[in-house]
Amino acid sequence: MAPDANGFVGYRVRERLGSVSAPNDVVGRSPAVSGTVTIAGGTLTAAEVTVDMTRLRTDVEPRDGRMREEGLETDRFRTAGFRLRRPIPLGDVSGARVVELELTLVRKGAALAGPVSTLGRATAVPQAGGEKPGRPQGPPCRGGRRLPEGGGRLLFTAIADGGTEQLFTIGADGRGLRRVGRDDANQLDPTWSPDGRRIAYVRAEPYQSSPPPSVHVIRADGSGRRDLTPGEASSQPDWSPDGRRLSFVRDGNLFVTRPDGSGAACLRVGMLLTSGARWQPGP
Repeated sequence: MAPDANGFVGYRVRERLGSVSAPNDVVGRSPAVSGTVTIAGGTLTAAEVTVDMTRLRTDVEPRDGRMREEGLETDRFRTAGFRLRRPIPLGDVSGARVVELELTLVRKGAALAGPVSTLGRATAVPQAGGEKPGRPQGPPCRGGRRLPEGGGRLLFTAIADGGTEQLFTIGADGRGLRRVGRDDANQLDPTWSPDGRRIAYVRAEPYQSSPPPSVHVIRADGSGRRDLTPGEASSQPDWSPDGRRLSFVRDGNLFVTRPDGSGAACLRVGMLLTSGARWQPGP
């Protein structure tokens, strides 16, 4: 594998605005990866990879400078290496045209709690309406068992062809994939209203000079979008059980508002929130 071929090494972390978790992840990539891997009989038998860490980049230079000096300290640790210590069975890859490997790092002496996928949030899905499918970045779906009985639709976000995270729904039987509305901005942290007719989510423009992310409400068919917190960086919406109120986080404080954005009030809990609140179920 030669540098700048088709490989990369990167990191994904949840960005923070001061002490408040932002509604998006920061992704850094370095294409300067070189090394060799050997696969024989469905087993990864050898691997030795070297990465030029100084070429890790995001879309914002000041952020990259911070990572060089304080985060990953790539000014000090300019290269990183990986050498396989024991064979890893991969299954039958004789008919595969692409093999994607994921390297998970833990501190020396620490135990890995379980399978980890740093690319889980970046898994793309096929586009609705016969559009070109997105490019999957996570592990393939496994299983094939009979689905449990029950109806309803699942609401989720996935990376569309334009590179932004979009709202999708799909039936519990795996049928009827639909994209909710058409928007070039990122649509994050979605949540159903209790009656299933509306969706609250965080809308964030993918440009550095754009307005801050804000909480929006949209009908389930993608129409009637309303900005509840214009000009105010807000995140982590949640519906009350009766559907008459929404909570969200702004500047580390907890707010409650009506679904039309009126009557917003700050709940003075006396602490700085690090994650959103969730309503108690029930009437």
